[in-house]
Amino acid sequence: MEITLILDLQDHTESSCQKRLLELSSETTIKQLRRKIKHFFSIDEEYQMLYFKGDQILSLDSTLQRIGLKNEDTIVVKHVLLSKFATFEELLNTGTNDSNDKQDIAKKVRTLKETLDSSKFFEVYDRLYTGTREQYTELMRCLNNDHTVIMESVRHFLGANHVKYLPGMKPGGSNAGFMFDFTCDGTTENYYLKTNETNWGANPDARELIVYLLLQHIGVGPSKCYFIPNVAQSKSVVYIATLKVPGFTMAKDLPNPLDEAMAVELHLLAIILHLTDLNTENYGLDSHGSLAIVDFSLTKNYKEALCVRHFKEHVRRQPCLDNLNNCPASRRVKIGKEAMKRWDFDTIIKAAEDDFLKIKENLNDEVAFLDRASGAIKDYLEAVKWNIQTLISEWDNDSS
Repeated sequence: MEITLILDLQDHTESSCQKRLLELSSETTIKQLRRKIKHFFSIDEEYQMLYFKGDQILSLDSTLQRIGLKNEDTIVVKHVLLSKFATFEELLNTGTNDSNDKQDIAKKVRTLKETLDSSKFFEVYDRLYTGTREQYTELMRCLNNDHTVIMESVRHFLGANHVKYLPGMKPGGSNAGFMFDFTCDGTTENYYLKTNETNWGANPDARELIVYLLLQHIGVGPSKCYFIPNVAQSKSVVYIATLKVPGFTMAKDLPNPLDEAMAVELHLLAIILHLTDLNTENYGLDSHGSLAIVDFSLTKNYKEALCVRHFKEHVRRQPCLDNLNNCPASRRVKIGKEAMKRWDFDTIIKAAEDDFLKIKENLNDEVAFLDRASGAIKDYLEAVKWNIQTLISEWDNDSS
């Protein structure tokens, strides 16, 4: 005999989320019914809880007729992890309002989220996901600088078997972070890792990402860098992994000041790219004796009307830059012109833009701010071009 059943998918509050009509033989077993339910509601059989008139149906071999189901009766369907979601939701609300234990709560919430995700819970209850997504993302921000989360993110992105954490903070710099080895195709390389400079802001400063790409193409920065999303699904942060510069010696450890040309070029790049925090731990020389910038911060200003005067006259009070401070304006301009020709900024900026677009395409689903940052990146690069053009124009006028 054929009967029509009403399948009622309910959530943790016993609210109906979805109903389906299903025609079956009264001799259908519960095991067979579970297969149908998986098809309709995407709940794997092991995660299904079925109820008839308030009682849970436990026997898989029982038929619909033996249980007493009649035409147009209702079977309530629930996910077995609804109780864990209720705890997840409660902790989310607590974590949002409790600043004292926020990190501990966030870790518990993250563990629950992983359990729910492994059962495809939110594919079944998409409304519950939508209702908690913003709260979850916000709470996860407090784990942005958590050591465990950072290294999990690296292992997830690069492959757990290829990454070895190196105890101890990376030496020097105001943005000190972690170090790790990355092995690929039989080659092991050492990387420094830090969080995106302003990751606690509403919008992290994506300019930092494009500057690493610019320095890489100019040939004065790390030759490889990875931008790594947060494994805890905090979309407000990127971890920046940069390849250790071979033979890098910090400026503070150099026996002599930088030679005149390198000192002027460092000064020029700082002006063009709006770099700050160029302390003596953040730049130095590589194994070939060439200039290397490994860390920096950025100013908030863009087009600097005084960039020409600043380049000619500014003094940097670091002993390793004595040759800059003693360099006359005319000599600075000559070195600057030669550097500009060698760097070919038109090509460099285009290459960095292309690299950033590829990175954004790869990470956009995991790092929400990168899409919003496109406008800021465009403004920043326009300002860089403006600085370059302003300097070159003034230098040409000085020559005529």
